[in-house]
Amino acid sequence: MRHTMLPLLIAFAATSLRANASEPPIHEPNAFIGSFRMEIHLFKNGKEEEHSPLNMRYWSTSDKLLYEMVLPGEQQRMRMLTDLRDNHAYTLVDQGDGGRVAMRMKRPGIPVKEESTSEKPKITMTRETRVIEGQTCTKVIAESEEGIWTGWVAMGLKSAFFDMARGMDEQSAQKFKHVGSGITGFPLEYEWVPTTGDERVICTVKDLKPGPVDEKLFDLSGYQVMDMPSFGIPQR
Repeated sequence: MRHTMLPLLIAFAATSLRANASEPPIHEPNAFIGSFRMEIHLFKNGKEEEHSPLNMRYWSTSDKLLYEMVLPGEQQRMRMLTDLRDNHAYTLVDQGDGGRVAMRMKRPGIPVKEESTSEKPKITMTRETRVIEGQTCTKVIAESEEGIWTGWVAMGLKSAFFDMARGMDEQSAQKFKHVGSGITGFPLEYEWVPTTGDERVICTVKDLKPGPVDEKLFDLSGYQVMDMPSFGIPQR
């Protein structure tokens, strides 16, 4: 279940894109169209970590994604834009002196398929429900040898998580799609507790607004666009 939480941070943890023998990226439109804020709380040894919570803002159209990560106490915001039509990802940097740079990288494709050894989690759909952000959510528990994922899932919404993973790395997206295949809907709140270690993650979606977003958010006018090479990211 490691890949269940990875899509929340993939775009910001990866400083470059994988480059290896691969098939072309999948040109499916984004499943979720709209915007939201994801509040991410990180715990270790039973205490919330110093740099927690993280806040991620997300906007999407059918073919574009924009992420913005806000770190506690940090003025600078990290933003990444993915354009599925032109098949590029952009790291957007505000230089502070009025200058703005968009570092453009080619998105990788899907590596040549290998035999999957991932364990499919045991999915338990409970009868418990809660209303989160105006959406009726069902409690879902996913268990695997890696840990336990407990989420509140809005069954009436399409999930943004696969889109989020695909925004930077098609391989991660495909892995997430496989692992999360037993869960339908959009998790608006969840807790991830790994089997080993003393860490815990709680994520909550806030300011949820399904539907069209302002196209101006994705406008690169005023940015100096720089082409960057794609570097390999070690795979586990």
